[in-house]
Amino acid sequence: MNIDQLGIIFPQILIPDKKVNKQKWSVIACDQFTSNEDYWIKTARIVGGAPSAFHIIVPEVFIKSGDAAERIAHAKQTMRDYIEDGVLVSLPEGMILVERETPHGTRIGLVLAVDLEQYHTDAAKKPLIRATEKTVTDRLPVRINLREDAVLECPHVMLLLNDIKDTVTGPVYQIKERFSKIYSTPLMQNGGHVQGWFIDDPAVLESVKNALAALKANCKDNMLFAVGDGNHSLAAAKAVWDGRKGAMSAEEREKSPLRYALCEVVNLYDPGISVYPIHRVLFNVSDVSSTLRTIVSILNRSGQDAHMMYTRGTRSVQKDGVHIIRFESKMSKGHIEVKNPKNPLVSQTLTEALDALVLEMPRLAVDYIHGDEEFHAHTKQHGCLCFLM
Repeated sequence: MNIDQLGIIFPQILIPDKKVNKQKWSVIACDQFTSNEDYWIKTARIVGGAPSAFHIIVPEVFIKSGDAAERIAHAKQTMRDYIEDGVLVSLPEGMILVERETPHGTRIGLVLAVDLEQYHTDAAKKPLIRATEKTVTDRLPVRINLREDAVLECPHVMLLLNDIKDTVTGPVYQIKERFSKIYSTPLMQNGGHVQGWFIDDPAVLESVKNALAALKANCKDNMLFAVGDGNHSLAAAKAVWDGRKGAMSAEEREKSPLRYALCEVVNLYDPGISVYPIHRVLFNVSDVSSTLRTIVSILNRSGQDAHMMYTRGTRSVQKDGVHIIRFESKMSKGHIEVKNPKNPLVSQTLTEALDALVLEMPRLAVDYIHGDEEFHAHTKQHGCLCFLM
């Protein structure tokens, strides 16, 4: 099968020079700790003036700080400086085998690039590379502006393969010692450890293509890749590409680097993959009871038969066909029961209700919180109403 039909290419990847402190270089994705500015302030202190990915991204916690334009300009200039000063060096065409150790296990992935012509957020179009969540509109402009006219990209996009027999990443991992290890470093702030091997052996690259082709031949509904993480990064890359390709010739469209986005491909069945819920937090809540009543009203107006109950804790008994939405604030705990949900997932039921709520109460803001520890920290703050997923 032609590599174009697989939606991938083996790109020339840039990595930090051997003199660069890799622990300071590596930072968490920009969409993490979006309501925890202290995490990013500590990251800035750790990094200091050393070369770091921190200086070429814009953490989303700062999106509404009023200086987003300055941060974007600084990031783009730093990218150019890193190229000119030799901070980054280019590898030949190939891919990187990544081993990431986390508190939840060890994950294996292949870093390569994907064709944005094969990606779409509309599942009805049956794209080869499929989005798995709706995008949050106010998170896209900064990423789009950062990508426009940038000399390099530094996203974290994880694509998942439905590869139960581990035919793509597994065979490459088994022979990793045949290849050069290009980095190995602990990650800051309890992030674990990461190491990578550069793969450019034509036979191995061909074996990866053949394994992907076999998966594609048997995939359902033409979906080879599902976006496991980085939906917004990929959506921003797609927006930039769609905005620029119209002014290009057919030959330019084929060769333009804007057409591609760097991704890590991971097997959905990798033992290091753990799927955790993403909690929701409402900010600027002046009256928790009134806000909860409005949410219940929104659900009932859509015919979903909802009612609210205050309790001593957020535990609740699951009932078949009933969605339980657990909430917690500084002064109250409880849950909302939705007896006639129109969506199959609780997260969908809550998301649609919160979208409608923000339209009725524009002063409110919604954020998406990863991790129970950060969630519970927000429940102790005034003005926060938190939903435990």
